[in-house]
Amino acid sequence: MPSVDEFVWVFIAGVMALVVAFLISGVQFQGQIEPIAEFSVGEIGFTTEVPVRSDDLGSFTLGERQTITLQRIASADIFTNYVTSGKETLPVNIPSAYQDTLDRVRIRFVVQDTNQYGDLVISWNGRKVLDDTIGKGLREVSIPKDSVRNANSLEIKAENPGLRFWASTAYQLQDLTVDVEYGPERIVPVELSSRDLQALNRGVISFFANAQENRTMRILFNGIKIYEKPPPQQDSAEFSLLTVPIVAGTNVITFSAPQGPIQLAEAKLEIFLSTNQLTRTRSFNLTQEHIDQLNSGFKGKVRLTVDEVKRPGSIEVTINNNKVTIPSVAQGENTGEFPAAFVSIGENQVTFSGTGDFVVSTAIIGIER
Repeated sequence: MPSVDEFVWVFIAGVMALVVAFLISGVQFQGQIEPIAEFSVGEIGFTTEVPVRSDDLGSFTLGERQTITLQRIASADIFTNYVTSGKETLPVNIPSAYQDTLDRVRIRFVVQDTNQYGDLVISWNGRKVLDDTIGKGLREVSIPKDSVRNANSLEIKAENPGLRFWASTAYQLQDLTVDVEYGPERIVPVELSSRDLQALNRGVISFFANAQENRTMRILFNGIKIYEKPPPQQDSAEFSLLTVPIVAGTNVITFSAPQGPIQLAEAKLEIFLSTNQLTRTRSFNLTQEHIDQLNSGFKGKVRLTVDEVKRPGSIEVTINNNKVTIPSVAQGENTGEFPAAFVSIGENQVTFSGTGDFVVSTAIIGIER
């Protein structure tokens, strides 16, 4: 015959089984959605790819000093007398992409004509880097790295003609350039707007290469490697939001040749955007009972089953022109929430669109119990 202790343990075991069953039941039914409407959606977002931008990156040799022109003036008349003067003042901003490997800033110009009545004066950030009476010909002024800031000012003027009070000191300059010399990597900043980023599908960097055997070329996009191998005579590298962290603003492409110089010709950057936007609209009906449930504290839900993410981005859902927030979108089930104020008795309209490209098999409008 069972003892009292045995009866106690049997009783406790029965109570524990009931508690576990209750908890399982609670977990099972918590967050369940009672469907009001279910329909197929299909593909949404930007789909048709078109090349919208083509940048000529030029020809250059990796593994050697690189040069980029920041300012260019075709011609300038610099003159000064005791009444008036003509000078050039230019801002020179150094893009952050070049600052780490910057070697110097070089100012080059041709003196086409001059009367040499006074000095030509060039000042960099208020400090004279040239103050001399010079003749015709090509001239070059070098600014060392330690004198270069992020934002700089360049001033070119002439000194008064001295005892020739009736005349003007005159210098006629042509082909004035302000260049940054850096390297040995080749750096290309790429500006993209937030609108470009929303519709960006992919980018392609194409080039012709002349490299000795076994010399490797590397291409980075925002620090992420997109190409690394001995380049054939003609090749390309491709990137997208799926492979590199592309940002709105300045992005940086870096070419390097660690094992020795490699010549590139006709390098080109092409940006492809998806421009045709597919939007899907569906209708669903609500009864007074549904509205009462929402007003009593139940939550309205939109649940999407995403079968494929062709291009990442966001999915935008609106109910009667009210935006339903769906946090991060991934393959599988994605859920958003809406309040009673978004809907009304009778027919309601829901619209699906996206900044990426998605294949959505089904959408459920319902109420969470």
